[in-house]
Amino acid sequence: MRLLIVMTQCPVPSDSGPKNVSAGLLRAAARIADSDVLCFYDSNEEHDAWRDLPKVIGPVRIVAAFPTQRGPRRTTLRLRNVMLGRSPASAKYRSRVVQRWLRDNAARYDVVVFDNFNLCDYAPGIRPVPTVLIPYDAFSLGALRSADLSSSILDSLAAWWRRSMFSRVERRSYHLFTVVCPVARLDQTWLETFAGVRRTAIMPVEVSPEILRLGEARFDAVAGRGIIRVSIVGDAGLPDVFRDLVDAAHVVSDLLGHLDDIEVVVWSRRRTSDLRCRCPRVEVAGLVEDYVDRLLRTDICVYPQRGGSGVQTKLQEHMAAGVACIGTSSVMGPLHVVHGINGMIADTPDELRSCLLALVRDERYRRSVGVHAHRNVRLSTGEDSVRKWLLDLCAEARYPEDSSQPYAL
Repeated sequence: MRLLIVMTQCPVPSDSGPKNVSAGLLRAAARIADSDVLCFYDSNEEHDAWRDLPKVIGPVRIVAAFPTQRGPRRTTLRLRNVMLGRSPASAKYRSRVVQRWLRDNAARYDVVVFDNFNLCDYAPGIRPVPTVLIPYDAFSLGALRSADLSSSILDSLAAWWRRSMFSRVERRSYHLFTVVCPVARLDQTWLETFAGVRRTAIMPVEVSPEILRLGEARFDAVAGRGIIRVSIVGDAGLPDVFRDLVDAAHVVSDLLGHLDDIEVVVWSRRRTSDLRCRCPRVEVAGLVEDYVDRLLRTDICVYPQRGGSGVQTKLQEHMAAGVACIGTSSVMGPLHVVHGINGMIADTPDELRSCLLALVRDERYRRSVGVHAHRNVRLSTGEDSVRKWLLDLCAEARYPEDSSQPYAL
């Protein structure tokens, strides 16, 4: 079997959710089939990263690499997309050269997989080859949640515009693919109900084998350490998540005066200076060079995000590493968390305070939650589950004959 995977960004290093999903997809594809990759790159550094990808992922072959749109051409396409109600981000990947390459070469493959919804325009040009879309999340659902959580009129209007745009893309483009593969059951239900997607399959999100190995050995590594390290994790670049991080930091800060053996750090890639201003009593850190070492030194993870959709991969990685995690019901649900067994669910400040106290004061209980969290991730999203999912998907993929023609490039 031959697979062609069309990717928008290099999954190494895996420092974001979409990159984690793409890395797991490539590792599974390398194990079951002759897998080729068509990729896009923004810079020479990313082009070099693509070239070195097989050394990290496994036996995959980069068959074509195309630069993304830049400069005035990209700006013009973005404005055109906004006027037409399409995703502005898709302008980055629009290219007639790529369209011709796919039209001329797609027939050599059994299945073509697209790893980003911004590539929807390319799907109809390669029929009747079966096509698979991995959109990660139901983005219209995430935008709707953001609109409900917005604290200002401008943020609310922006979220409603994103919801309208994403809904239009999902309704007009997703039915052009043989199968659409979100990563959570709620997203699957949303796409089937509100976007009219007929064939869906949930894609398990594979965790790095290195992090799973860390989860097996981490308790011996931290045995006897007196300080309990609490990490508050999220992407402060999103307005509603920024507020959630600040609120969680304030709750934990209130406990610092009552607990002497606790350290708190807020982790976010963006807006770290704003977080330091709003959370002066806790440490704020941005990107870290040794992510595995950070996981090893974390005892409790707080993931306070209330919005979004799909699987929060940073939370999933903490669970895989055997860390006792606290999160809201919206982020814990897709990870099959049972409150008090393999994680803690807290939707209000009082619930967060109670969960933190329970985990901080009882070391045996904290370790038990971490062990069950690790086992849950290993069983539900290990290497075998992703490989089996991809094998079943490729075997059953058939192109629907009643698909309507899409808009042209």
